[in-house]
Amino acid sequence: MNSGMLLIAVASLPLFSIPAAAITVANDGKSNIKLGIEQNGSPMETKDIAAGKSVTFNCESGCGLSGPWQGVEWAKGDETFKTDGKTISGGAL
Repeated sequence: MNSGMLLIAVASLPLFSIPAAAITVANDGKSNIKLGIEQNGSPMETKDIAAGKSVTFNCESGCGLSGPWQGVEWAKGDETFKTDGKTISGGAL
């Protein structure tokens, strides 16, 4: 194999993998909380998060995140949020 063919072979290898869009929510509070996520009109998916734990949701094309705080936090995907059960903070990485 000459050096030109080797260069083409190496250049065709993927340099990185593209992860699926997801959001992670960490519960920094002292109580378990329930939260929900909805994307593109799909039925809301709910999950319980134990105190001190986190959970990850798929969020491929934007989604709304609701929980014990008032309102909905909008996410684009590939974001991390923290909540104490009263407020939520975070966002884009």
